[in-house]
Amino acid sequence: IKPIKLPDSIGVMDLTLVDRTGPTTFTEEPIDTDAEIDAPEKLRETTTFSVIFSPSGKLLMHEVRVRNRNGRRDGATPLSLDDVFNTEAQVTHPTDPYGMFYQDDYPLAPLRLGQEYSRRSFIIYSRLEFKQAYKAGRAWSDYLARLVPEAIYI
Repeated sequence: IKPIKLPDSIGVMDLTLVDRTGPTTFTEEPIDTDAEIDAPEKLRETTTFSVIFSPSGKLLMHEVRVRNRNGRRDGATPLSLDDVFNTEAQVTHPTDPYGMFYQDDYPLAPLRLGQEYSRRSFIIYSRLEFKQAYKAGRAWSDYLARLVPEAIYI
């Protein structure tokens, strides 16, 4: 199964922030205040997550690291041509992009991407409604908090 592109009007997030104290050490906390989702890197954190199933369809909980299919790190040569996961430079290349999602082998800041646990729940949200609340500095209190009861648990 490959990731699919969602309609532009909706998004998904896990409402979790991961505090990375090192490349492989981390703690996870639920987002429950406006201050926890007030910057682009925090938004990237909560909209970047994995859900893992076994071949038989059973939900699995694992620590997850995301790499391109060639296992090439950021800055390695030759470059990976993975069309799903790739480096930031490959995904955002202006004339010859490869990949849809960033792999997670970067310094802890500013991207906030790295090892984390797979998820068993997420919310589906309206990008327009979220954007309005986010611009007002009240993403949690004006919008996301009311979606928590509607979270999808797998």
